Amino acid sequence: MDIGLRPARDDDGPALIDITGRCYAIYPGCVLDIPGEMSDVVDGVATVFAGIAGALWIAEDTATGDVLGCCGWRPGDTPGTLELIKLYVDPDCHGRRLGRRLVDRVIDDARSRGAATLDLWTDTRFTAAHALYEKLGFVRQPETRLNHDLSDTEEYHYRMDLR
Repeated sequence: MDIGLRPARDDDGPALIDITGRCYAIYPGCVLDIPGEMSDVVDGVATVFAGIAGALWIAEDTATGDVLGCCGWRPGDTPGTLELIKLYVDPDCHGRRLGRRLVDRVIDDARSRGAATLDLWTDTRFTAAHALYEKLGFVRQPETRLNHDLSDTEEYHYRMDLR
């Protein structure tokens, strides 16, 4: 399978919702709240990300056009910081280094934009993602946050110094 990366399009929403839902289904207690968590995808993902001055990258099978994953960034809370968001890979593609390719693309994008720091927040249950982030050089920070969502999500904070 030949997999390419491309910027998100507004019509990617249904495929991203499907992939995200299947990723959540792996973890007990994770519930996909489409209006609450995926409104940016439903409302036209490319348009929404352009509106927040962010980017979302799509991994797709170049032969079939099937969407296999995504990862993006948005401006962070402090100057010089971007936030990595929405790393989701089709569960059928786990173990093929696709998550790494997507995160590497976001890291490269952040560096090319002069960001000093790349932050991310990840559900405490997503242990495979934590291992990937740590392998790539993200460092878990001491704080956590509660999202008060349908999944009762608690998230770890990770940070990568890009300098």
